[in-house]
Amino acid sequence: MMKRRVPLKLKTILVIFATGLIVCTLGLSGIFSFSMFQKLMVEKISNSRVDVLSQISEKLTTVKLNAEMLSNLYFYNSNFTKNYDRSVFTEEERAEIEANFKELEGMSGMTEATTGLKFYYELILNNGYAYSSLDDQMFYHSKIAEYRNSMWFRELQKTGNIWTPTYEDAYGNNIISNVRSIKDSKGDVIGIFMFNIYEENIRRQFMDLIDENDIYIIDNEGNIISHMDEEMIGIRFYDMDVMNNMFEEKNYNIVNKNRKDYLFSIYKNHEGGWIVVEEILMALLLEDVRRIKLRMVQAGFLLFLVGIIISIYIAQKTTRPLRELVGELEQVANSERDNHSFNVTGWYEISKISNECNYMNERIRLLVDKIKESEKRKRVAEMGFMQSQMSPHFLYNTLFSIRCLVDMEDKKGAIGIIDAFTSILKYILSYKSEFVDVAQEIRFLEDYAVLQKYRYGDQFELVIHCSEELYSKKILRMILEPLVENSVFHGMDDDVDSIRVEVEFRIDDSDMFITVTDNGVGFTNKKFTELSEKMRENNHSNMIGMNNIRERIKMNFGKNYTLSIDTLYEQGARVIVKVPIIE
Repeated sequence: MMKRRVPLKLKTILVIFATGLIVCTLGLSGIFSFSMFQKLMVEKISNSRVDVLSQISEKLTTVKLNAEMLSNLYFYNSNFTKNYDRSVFTEEERAEIEANFKELEGMSGMTEATTGLKFYYELILNNGYAYSSLDDQMFYHSKIAEYRNSMWFRELQKTGNIWTPTYEDAYGNNIISNVRSIKDSKGDVIGIFMFNIYEENIRRQFMDLIDENDIYIIDNEGNIISHMDEEMIGIRFYDMDVMNNMFEEKNYNIVNKNRKDYLFSIYKNHEGGWIVVEEILMALLLEDVRRIKLRMVQAGFLLFLVGIIISIYIAQKTTRPLRELVGELEQVANSERDNHSFNVTGWYEISKISNECNYMNERIRLLVDKIKESEKRKRVAEMGFMQSQMSPHFLYNTLFSIRCLVDMEDKKGAIGIIDAFTSILKYILSYKSEFVDVAQEIRFLEDYAVLQKYRYGDQFELVIHCSEELYSKKILRMILEPLVENSVFHGMDDDVDSIRVEVEFRIDDSDMFITVTDNGVGFTNKKFTELSEKMRENNHSNMIGMNNIRERIKMNFGKNYTLSIDTLYEQGARVIVKVPIIE
């Protein structure tokens, strides 16, 4: 058999509910708040980084503008407008070209000091001659052939003025070149002019902003123009279509790289043509956010503890008076006291329940008193009914017996029956209490036996077995006479010409058992059923008396005490009365 599940206590339910509510509230609000806060912080940090990148972009634009301005000074100088379309230069022509460039060198020194740019320039002609400001001389080489296969050279043919990606020159320097086409008077391209700025000119614009972040300067093709790691320079950063999809319309995005989240910020300067990209680890950016998160967790845990303490206090304050109230109700249920007072205090509702319990208890007490009084009156009325039922019967039988004795001139017998009858009337009519001594009830039975003896003579015999120690015990008045009378009336028939009735008193623990036995026709199951139906139909007074005795016993002593008929007794009839011993 499965054990019945014990329900949880109210205090446990309240604490569990409060704990769940606090955890859900703090957890969900904390997660939502921190998520929103982190999102706002990332957005704010990203915007600030984009602002920094825009400043870098403006500096780069300035560098490019200065470089283009210096390039113009050289390219459009009158000394630079000589015809270089000859296939071979004489020594005098080469010396004149070098003199022209030396004259420009004085101006380039001033411009370099003004702009802060580190640069050099080259003149590369299709006829194989070239001039470099680093060598400060005109020489013959085939360098133009090296550039013809590059992508920027093909683009140069279309536009005539381009910026190259960063590359390593013949001197081992990383340079970026502003390249222009040189044309003759007919408009045919006879060479190129390369204004070369060192990559460090670009790097200086953002190197002070490098800490634990990476900044990339890339061109529109995705090639890295400048970076703090020189090995990164010149390689492809990202495919531009991929990068455009990565950022879409935003200037920043969080990208997972090598299982770590990085914040990529981008700034496109359409005027300068270069793109500035910054890469920084999210964990570094959110270090302050992480500390704030830790503080939020600590604060949430503190609030959780405070909430648990408050919930336990509220649960205790709610359930303590309820437990006290239940305890007092159990005392009322397990006690016969009817003046119990409920003094439980607590919340308004608890105090209200306590007051209502007091009112209910008082009402119950009044109802019980009323019921007791009603039952008392009922018993008195039943006693009077029994007396009224028995009195005519005794009067008739007794007067008839006295008449018979007078007719027979039996003065002594008439006096005896009158004395017994007088004693019986005195016992019946002197009703003061429902309880009498066992000795009084026995004398009443003996007086009754005297009357029956005059009527039936030797056909009736009453034998009483009772120890003297029981004479002083209390018993309900007149509960045995109806049983003896029932034995006389219903015990004799054609087969039984005399009746012997025995009344035995005995003690078993704290109970008294009174057995009334006769040698009459008995109460077998069949005869008892027939007799019961006959008695109900004729409203037989003796049967009513037995039922009244049974009810009186139950009303006075409870359902554990009663009158029972032994239907298995085959030598006559046996009736057993069980009552408590009353001193």
